[in-house]
Parts: sequence; structure tokens; C-alpha cells
Amino acid sequence: NKTAAACAKIGLVYVYDPSLDIPGGDHDLIFGTDAFKKIGIMKFSWIERFLAKGLTFVFTDLDVFLAKNPLNCTSPSGDINAHTCIGFDASFGIEIQPEAYPPHRYMAKGSELNVGFMLLRPINATKHLIAAVLGELRETAKLDQKVLSELVWKKQ
Repeated sequence: NKTAAACAKIGLVYVYDPSLDIPGGDHDLIFGTDAFKKIGIMKFSWIERFLAKGLTFVFTDLDVFLAKNPLNCTSPSGDINAHTCIGFDASFGIEIQPEAYPPHRYMAKGSELNVGFMLLRPINATKHLIAAVLGELRETAKLDQKVLSELVWKKQ
């Protein structure tokens, strides 16, 4: 409730489901618990809903701080196709970074991908991938990030 109120106060778009409040606090967020699994399923359920509505959006976890609007193309050169700009005519479905810390900052095949910060476009490949992630999350106790990573690299 406190996080939702803080987001509303500053006009930050958020998704909040009071049925997922964790009565036991952080203790109930231990990997593999029902509460932990519900959060991953809820996260990807909302992503699926946004994609179904045809939205292009940036999904972030609460611990991500955005210094600027990633959808606002303001590259130093002014070129909307510059690598620092997302551009609305790009041909990719998901922009995502590896879950890596220095000195391993570069993505290698098989790297775990960070689902806490990604841009998604409503193309069929993205929709199919998210549906597959949800299907596996509902059947296993795996971490959502691990499921997405495994499915992405499997399709390569």
C-alpha cells in the first residue's frame, strides 16, 4: 500500500494488486514460496495484458531508477536511429540487458537476462514468448528471470 501511494503521489504509472500483499513481509518472499511465485506470475500476466492492448512500454522493477524517459529520443546527434535511441520504428520485440555485474558487463549466449528492466513491443514473437514464460511459470517453481532467459536462448 505504501509503495502504491508513493507512486500515485508522484504520478508514476504502476500496477498494484492488493491480493498480493505479503502478510509475512520479506520472510514470505523466499524463493520457491507460493507468495514469491505469485509475484512472478502476476508480473508476466500484466506484461501479457499490456502487449495484448498493443502497447510498447518499459517494464521495470521498483528498484530501477530512470534518469530520463527511455522512450524520448534525445540522442546527442539528434538521429532517431542512433544506438542511444529506441526509436518507434525499430524491428526488435524486446530490449533487455544481461543480469551481469562488472567485470562481466557484456551479454554472452546463455547469459541470464534481467527481467527487472526491459522494453517490450507488441509484436507476435514477443507475445508468444511471454505466453510461453507464463505457461512455464504456472507449472514450475523457477524464477521468472531464469524461465525467460532459458526460453530466449532456446529459440536462438
